[in-house]
Amino acid sequence: DCGPPFDLEEWLKAQPAQTDMFAPGGRGIKLMYAIADNISYTRSTSENRNCLLISKDYWPYPKEQNQTSDSNS
Repeated sequence: DCGPPFDLEEWLKAQPAQTDMFAPGGRGIKLMYAIADNISYTRSTSENRNCLLISKDYWPYPKEQNQTSDSNS
């Protein structure tokens, strides 16, 4: 996005351990960290843009398990 720079690591350090479930915000970033395998937050100074990259590693069942479940259906 084109918003102001944001120090994600400092923001996370400043957050309380327990999240107020009734607060109007503040849960999204913690949720991303709980679910994602990799999160990268960078600032492109040449374009004045913030870049958030979230990735989740996915490993499908081994081939033997897929063949077994296919033959049982």
